[in-house]
Amino acid sequence: MTQAVSILLAEDDPVSGAFLGEVLGVLGEVEQVADGARALGRARERRFGLVVLDAGLPGLDGVALARALREDAGAASRESVLLALSAGLGEPLRTRLLDAGCDDALAKPLAAEALLGRARTLLAERGLPTLDDAAALVALGGRAELLARMRGLLAAELPPALALLAGAIARGRHGEAAEVLHRLRASAGFCGAAALAAAVARLERALAGAAGIAPALARLRRAAEELTRVLEE
Repeated sequence: MTQAVSILLAEDDPVSGAFLGEVLGVLGEVEQVADGARALGRARERRFGLVVLDAGLPGLDGVALARALREDAGAASRESVLLALSAGLGEPLRTRLLDAGCDDALAKPLAAEALLGRARTLLAERGLPTLDDAAALVALGGRAELLARMRGLLAAELPPALALLAGAIARGRHGEAAEVLHRLRASAGFCGAAALAAAVARLERALAGAAGIAPALARLRRAAEELTRVLEE
């Protein structure tokens, strides 16, 4: 059974709001607001597992809302899943939403199962543990000493890998960045660094689609910082 999640729904159209609220209620408690400023205020105050926002919200549109939330280090929902919806979703708008920090953007109208399926996938990715000891030990045949040594190597690998990534992306050399990510994904997988592996995969997708690269890199940096903190404990 899927664990219930708190959801903020930002939608100004009453018909769309009624539909989306009913569908998202399958996942958990839904709090609904009708404008961008109110949505940003609530997302700053309360930690929601999922924020579903309409791209054309009055006052503060979806792009501005996502960017403001992702850039606010003190916001309770800064790391929440952001899923944008739009009745006029073309590639330029989708790119702007992803670049602002949305995890994905879907076109309206959409089927209930399509919305629920995407939301569940994004929530599952975000809920991965920093370290999955059980999975890593199974893969290594229970050799705890080898796992500890590999995690030490990963901790040493992270700073130079992130520096290489940032430099390659800044120069537009996405092929070089992809090579670094390929190696980092393998290292994370061997070490059971589940959250880091998910962040790497997200940046790989962003590079492939040429959208959402900056927020994906920022997410990877935060995942690396959290992993370093846990390993040092």
